[in-house]
Amino acid sequence: MNISENFGVLKLVLKKYGFVGFIKMIWTDVLYDYRHGVDTFSSIAKKDLFEKGKRLELQNRYVPSTFSIIEYGISKAKEVLGDDMNSINFIDYGSGKAKVPIAASKHDFKKCIGIEFVEELHDIAIKNIKILGLTEKIELIHGDATEYTPSPDDRLLYFFNPFKGELLESCLKNIKSIEPNGDRVLVVFNPVEDL
Repeated sequence: MNISENFGVLKLVLKKYGFVGFIKMIWTDVLYDYRHGVDTFSSIAKKDLFEKGKRLELQNRYVPSTFSIIEYGISKAKEVLGDDMNSINFIDYGSGKAKVPIAASKHDFKKCIGIEFVEELHDIAIKNIKILGLTEKIELIHGDATEYTPSPDDRLLYFFNPFKGELLESCLKNIKSIEPNGDRVLVVFNPVEDL
């Protein structure tokens, strides 16, 4: 990202979270990376991730969730699913650098799975979970989320606006095709389309 893009992102973050929220985010998210020697926070423009073509049009840039948003989503899902998470798989669609699975791994999910199409992001994610010692708790899949068929135990599904259009429709169709072992919750942040 160039300086003007960074400044634009900074203005949006300050507007959304306010000064106090911005400082908290710096502490919990940006400095988390520094303290642990990982790379989960920096965003990447979609033009730097995808070749021109249909995929570029349907994918969104890589912008990570904040830890506070992830925890909020999980806490709301627990209101539906209950506190017993050890029989539930957590799936992050468009997992990027694995920030969401890293946060989810602090809970007692049966599995924490991240699915990422972009090899560059998947490689960073693998490096991050190795550094954090989470390779036993997190499964990372390098592949197309539209080809992932959830298991009946995949009951908490996280979307932070990874893609749209027919990619999103295809994922939702796969999700609907499998009857879950209990309630299923989709946690969706920053949607650009109706689900």
